[in-house]
Order: sequence, then structure tokens, then C-alpha cells
Amino acid sequence: MLSRYLPVFIILTIVAEVLGTVGGFGSSVFFVPMASYFMDFQPVLGITALRVFKNIISFSYLYFND
Repeated sequence: MLSRYLPVFIILTIVAEVLGTVGGFGSSVFFVPMASYFMDFQPVLGITALRVFKNIISFSYLYFND
């Protein structure tokens, strides 16, 4: 189902990122329910974990290379 609606998924993912950042809740609050509509929960959890891991790497890079 994801390959059929990939452009919609990408647009909604960007909207979830913006809403989460502006709202201060974190984008996962909006991303997980939205992505669960397109795929099962386990892949959604994996994608969310990768995004959180990316943020940890980015913050540690900025902290240690100051």
C-alpha cells in the first residue's frame, strides 16, 4: 500500500515534522499515528527508532565539535 501512496506519505511526513517541531511535542507524536495508517506498527516503530537515533548522532556531533 505504501508504494501506491508514496507521495502522500512523504507530504504527510513533512507536515508531521513541521507540526511536531513548531508544537514542541516532537514529530513522533504526529508521525506514528499517520504512518500507522500506511503500514504495520512494527515498521513504523523501526522508522521512528532510526529517526531518534539520527537525532542523537546529530546532537552528539554538535556537542563534541564545538
